[in-house]
Amino acid sequence: MPILGIGLHVIVAIFFAIHAMKTSRNSYWLFILFAFPLLGSIVYFFAEYMGDMRDNPAARKAYRAMEKVLDPDRELRDATREYDISPSVQNRMRLATAELNKGNAAAARDHYRACLNGPLADDPDLLAGLARAEVETGEGDAALRSLDALARARPDFHPDTVALLRARACALSRPQAETLAAFEAAAQLGSGLEAKARFIEWLVSVGQLDAARRIQADIEQSTKHWPAHARDLNAPWFKLARQALAQGEAAR
Repeated sequence: MPILGIGLHVIVAIFFAIHAMKTSRNSYWLFILFAFPLLGSIVYFFAEYMGDMRDNPAARKAYRAMEKVLDPDRELRDATREYDISPSVQNRMRLATAELNKGNAAAARDHYRACLNGPLADDPDLLAGLARAEVETGEGDAALRSLDALARARPDFHPDTVALLRARACALSRPQAETLAAFEAAAQLGSGLEAKARFIEWLVSVGQLDAARRIQADIEQSTKHWPAHARDLNAPWFKLARQALAQGEAAR
């Protein structure tokens, strides 16, 4: 795609060339970048530029996100290898979290439960991870017990995350009135859209379409001026809320 008569790959090469000169990289990079603009830029990005990114907190976050896209199984692979080499509680917790993030909730639950017998039994990350895994496997009462243990160990631990897990656990095993109160609390605490989206999903599942519509209208109103990056970050929850509501409307 030409910009001002210059190919985009050339502009990218110029950007990396400036970076190379500013950071006193070896001069052979200039030859590589301009002799092979596209391939050279790719090689420079991974060989040099990415290293600088790791030294910048914001860039590290972007780098980790890029890694997840390029190699989504890397963390699970690394966690499995580390646990095989040294089956410590810490390595087992890391493996449990990796399994959970890959959608393997039952495996994650079993690893977390095994960790409860070790020295980190009161670790808040362990208890929160276990509760999340139990929610994902449909074990509402077990998740609530894990959340109660977490409240005793660290009552101030990520209130928004805990409130949403409690609401989702209640939806699996508690009466509607208790679940409604739990979701209302989670929706008030949550800074993103996940709590409201899951609230809509639950309301639709119990036939409360009018309440679901009101929350959807509130979402549309409160997010209409959000910048693009915020909308992108919450895209899965926009989608979940709209799909749930559409399915509820279609089922009427």
